[in-house]
Amino acid sequence: ALPIFTSRMFAHNCILVRKDRIKTPGDLHGARIGTTAWNTTQCVYARGMLSEMYGIKAGDITWVKEPDRALDELLDAGEIDAVIAPAHTLTFGAAKGSGTVGQLFDRPGDAEREYLKKTRVFPIIRVLGVRTELLNQHRWLASNIYRALEVARRRYFARLDDIRGSRVPLPSADGHMRTVREVFGGDFWPYGLAGNRVTLETFVRYAAEQGLIEDASVKVDDLFARVEAFVDKM
Repeated sequence: ALPIFTSRMFAHNCILVRKDRIKTPGDLHGARIGTTAWNTTQCVYARGMLSEMYGIKAGDITWVKEPDRALDELLDAGEIDAVIAPAHTLTFGAAKGSGTVGQLFDRPGDAEREYLKKTRVFPIIRVLGVRTELLNQHRWLASNIYRALEVARRRYFARLDDIRGSRVPLPSADGHMRTVREVFGGDFWPYGLAGNRVTLETFVRYAAEQGLIEDASVKVDDLFARVEAFVDKM
């Protein structure tokens, strides 16, 4: 892996529940929760977040992996109490329209900020990988890829801050960027290990707690190729 993280997202808005049964996160104790797959990154973060913030351990839940029937159908029928599914906004429209199904967090942004404040974790969903044989053949490759994409990242965020013309189809984009930096800090989407160590180490811990890896003492540095992180002027 290279320490280039192209997608990040909190897991809070990926949890749909039967609103007639589940009013608060604590109501998930003993619940039946459907999931598309046990080992997807978003599901690992969601289970870790429920444990970290609300004391709901993975063993407190009866987990239902996607069976022959669709999870939205099971949820709408009341055969399960909740679903953790990152793609729910695309596939769970009918269930949400029933009036009894909705997001666990009515204000997910508030819950996300509470999680960030406590853990300092901004979940990483995607990481860039390069075949080891290529890195062994070309010792310069890892650093050059890193530097190129780091420069691209810096230029992208510089364009977002340029108020002479919006680069995103959102109203008040510059005001939104100021708010985000107030919550997350100045460089809220860093590449490299230094600015992501807490998030990466937390993910390793979650994976061990959930039985996905045996060795919780895995060093984050050992998971990534060495790169020269210095980047000259853009």
